[in-house]
Amino acid sequence: MAGKRADVIIANPAGITCNGCGFINANKTTLAAAQVLLEQGKIAGFQVKNGQIAIQGNGMNDTQSDYTN
Repeated sequence: MAGKRADVIIANPAGITCNGCGFINANKTTLAAAQVLLEQGKIAGFQVKNGQIAIQGNGMNDTQSDYTN
């Protein structure tokens, strides 16, 4: 992320696979195996069904993110 620290949300209803992923300059990082629910342009929540989040192989580096969800 270039510039000021920001919140990062990666959402995919089919699921997410992370193999060596990382987050730099992120304030809050959210991985969601879900559909994002919006109300008036703002995130109201997530609709979770069958997706899975898999951290594999080289893992995930979130040491530069203040908070990981």
